[in-house]
Amino acid sequence: TAGLDLANPTAMIRATALMLDWLAARHGFGNLAVASCLIDAAVREGYASRRVRPVEFGGDQGTAEVAEAILRVVEEKWSALLTTAEHASRWSDRHVDRVS
Repeated sequence: TAGLDLANPTAMIRATALMLDWLAARHGFGNLAVASCLIDAAVREGYASRRVRPVEFGGDQGTAEVAEAILRVVEEKWSALLTTAEHASRWSDRHVDRVS
């Protein structure tokens, strides 16, 4: 099956998230923990929403398509996280000035 674009990359992607989580815990890099959670959540959401449909489970997506679908969910979640952080920062800036 090598070279047929049939392998499901989900395990490799989740293993990467686990490694990031371990590195975060081991070395105290919070940004790696955020990345780990983001990847894991994207995989879960991708399957739950049927945006990730690997051939292995009767779907119509090969290796590259599954990876790309997960990446799109990661990008969407990252964008939403940044937007939320930006709104929180603006809120904090407005309200902290009133308290001071």
